[in-house]
Amino acid sequence: MYKNGQAIVILRGNLTRDPEMKYTPNGAARTTGSVAINKTYKDKTGAMKESVSFIPWTAWGPTAERIAEFCRKGQEVSIVGELRQERYETDGKSNAFIHVVVERFDFGDKPKGGDAVPEEPAEFNEEEAPF
Repeated sequence: MYKNGQAIVILRGNLTRDPEMKYTPNGAARTTGSVAINKTYKDKTGAMKESVSFIPWTAWGPTAERIAEFCRKGQEVSIVGELRQERYETDGKSNAFIHVVVERFDFGDKPKGGDAVPEEPAEFNEEEAPF
């Protein structure tokens, strides 16, 4: 899915760890984490196999604060966001990684042993309206 030249992805899986929130020097909230996406399939012999992909994500602002407050390891979540590649250098060597920058985050079920996650009203986005 593309939106204004961005690669938009939709993920549904379980958080692999408690989200980690920090504030930038400018005071912006930034929360990071990763989601495990499980896939079950049959191999060539017909045996059932399972694979898992671990996808890192980053959220900013009020969304980052809500995620850090209400989400915990193992919780099922849905993420809509932009697929982004970041580049950096370490010891003169060029490195890159891909992560999802969160645009929308659905808390899914409540964390095991935790309180229910409060409902958040859906935002209306005119650009995504089908009419």
